[in-house]
Amino acid sequence: MEAKLPIYKRIKELRKSRGWSQIELADKVKTDARMISHYETGKVIPSPEAVIKIAEIFDVSTDYLLIENAQKKPLNQMVDNKLAEQFIEVNNLPDKDKEMIKYFLNTVIMSNKVMNLTEAHAG
Repeated sequence: MEAKLPIYKRIKELRKSRGWSQIELADKVKTDARMISHYETGKVIPSPEAVIKIAEIFDVSTDYLLIENAQKKPLNQMVDNKLAEQFIEVNNLPDKDKEMIKYFLNTVIMSNKVMNLTEAHAG
């Protein structure tokens, strides 16, 4: 079970696990080391934008940062980065194009499932 840690301790723990200084993390978050120090001592709670940026940098879910007993899991669980990029692009398409892509994806997925079932029963 994951330890129950408030956001300020999680940020410090994640930073130290990477061997980064507060200055190095500040550069990645696009802030200054003083603000990282404030985050890590609990003097300042990161803005929603900063939480998202920190989650991206450490590849953890925002839930993991914000909820004390949340499980640690990757922010982006999709392994195929090219496919993930394409899904982001699809999200910007008109609704009729999105529906066509969903229909195509469902057709391919269902076809694959049927093929797998057929092979399992044949072999």
